[in-house]
Amino acid sequence: DIMTYRRDSSPEALELCKPSGGANRNNDYQATASSCVGDDGMAEKRMQPSSSSTSNTVPTTEVDIDDAIAMIGMGRFQGEVLLAAGLCFAADSSEIMLLTFLAVVLRAEWGFSETEHDTMISIVFAGAMIGTLFLGPLGDRIGRKPVFIATASIIAIFGLATAVVSNIRWFLVVRFIVGFGVGGLTIPFDILAEFVPTSHRGTNLLYIEFFWTGGTLLVPLLAKWTIGNSDDGDNHDDDNAWRWFVVYCAMPCVLSAVLGICLVPESPRWLLTRGRHDEAVTILRNAAEKNGKDGRSLFPDNVQLTCDVDATAANSLQPAPKTNGGYCGGEETTKVTTDTDTYAALLSPKWFWITLQLWGAWFGLSFLYYGGILLVSLVFSSSAAIANGNGDGDNSDYDFDYNAIFISGSAEFFGLILVLLTVDSWGRIASQSVTYVMGGITCLILGYLSESEDPSRTALIVFAFLVRLFMMGASCTTWVSTSEILSTEIRATGHSAANAMARLGAFFAPYIISPAASSSTVGMIMFAISICTAAVALKLPETAGKALGGATAAVVVDDIDVDTSKPSQQHYDCDESKIPYRQLA
Repeated sequence: DIMTYRRDSSPEALELCKPSGGANRNNDYQATASSCVGDDGMAEKRMQPSSSSTSNTVPTTEVDIDDAIAMIGMGRFQGEVLLAAGLCFAADSSEIMLLTFLAVVLRAEWGFSETEHDTMISIVFAGAMIGTLFLGPLGDRIGRKPVFIATASIIAIFGLATAVVSNIRWFLVVRFIVGFGVGGLTIPFDILAEFVPTSHRGTNLLYIEFFWTGGTLLVPLLAKWTIGNSDDGDNHDDDNAWRWFVVYCAMPCVLSAVLGICLVPESPRWLLTRGRHDEAVTILRNAAEKNGKDGRSLFPDNVQLTCDVDATAANSLQPAPKTNGGYCGGEETTKVTTDTDTYAALLSPKWFWITLQLWGAWFGLSFLYYGGILLVSLVFSSSAAIANGNGDGDNSDYDFDYNAIFISGSAEFFGLILVLLTVDSWGRIASQSVTYVMGGITCLILGYLSESEDPSRTALIVFAFLVRLFMMGASCTTWVSTSEILSTEIRATGHSAANAMARLGAFFAPYIISPAASSSTVGMIMFAISICTAAVALKLPETAGKALGGATAAVVVDDIDVDTSKPSQQHYDCDESKIPYRQLA
């Protein structure tokens, strides 16, 4: 593991480090550190073998994985990954949004109780909570791509199966499994994040949310085309209308599964943590080729990828393990195996407070986002079966204000535009905190306005529009921030654990925001939770402009009060001043 350096004869060159115990007589200096910082802050490394080395040794070129991702640039490759992951996101939103229509329709047709109505909506979130706890860690263990494909396939298959069920029991079983698949949707988001250069990450990760919004807007259009044309929504002579509605809503995930198999490779970052260096290089070369660059010249045969900074920083200031074929600054192993493969790592002192903050933010995120959808749907829909408490299904009818629901749903596009303009200039934390608070205020106003005498339909649409706008903006920023906060070796597990808390919040939302509750009460609850969520988000580390996991590393160091000005390992003399090992590495 000794790397050999040769002093450059040029006086302008940076002077390389030498051990404090003395130097080699031939001016060949050896150090276990990977570089030396000069007065101008630049590091220079001479990978020229010494006279004692084998004469035909080929020098290796070390490239940090973050730099490698930047080298492939942005182009067609990221566009293909975005398309596959985005369609998976569209499937998530459509499979959940359809329940706001389907629960009302099936209650009118099958005649079940208020509790069963709420359970039809909540069951998907219960499945998602279980699914995210299982599929997330699986993404850290077996890879991002297989879990991506499994997630899309589960949603597609059982989304289509929903169309053939004939009673409430089988409906709940099938929708629970759909929810299980939905629980793995943090993986498509994470794999996209791991392929986007740092300088483009904030805005490009938000582009995936346009697919989410597209899914939410697709649902009311399909509902009006199918359910709305079923005898004008009265008496429901066409029992197949809602079944075709379900089939059409499953189509985005069917396409996502196919594209995931064909277009999405494994994450090079994950491959490095498993010692699969050559596979990572091959994927990067192919990505560069798709982006119109020469992959072989960017990553020649002697290239050696090094682990990203977050993997090193996550080990409490100790050098990260060196993967098989790629250096992380420590001892050689064939596979990185740490406690970060388990949920226990999230509750270790290193991650404990950040984990709790993320869980709190995600619980509020999901309750507020889905609560906002339910509140708007309640305001703009009426069901005689629910209003009259008719449980036998006879003479029941329903009606939806499709246009109002569609207009309010289109607000999510404007919420995304708002976040795109602020996520980098304001930062992740300020952006999500402000939008959470504004979303709570508009929920409060909408709740009281809907209970006023003869409320203006225009005013209701305006405030429903604002509710969806702010809740979408806040939730999108939290998604981006979370993926950036967590380090590579626990990103899928940590993101999934946070998503499980989100599903818990979404599970409770239908029972609290239901037709049995007044709109004003719902508005007050939403406002209170939005304030609490914004307060929790303010405690999260800022990640704008930082490497993946880099912001968390700084917080972890601060929490354990480590004085990095003191040497953690052997000192090296450099320009007659001592620099600690960690700073050199």
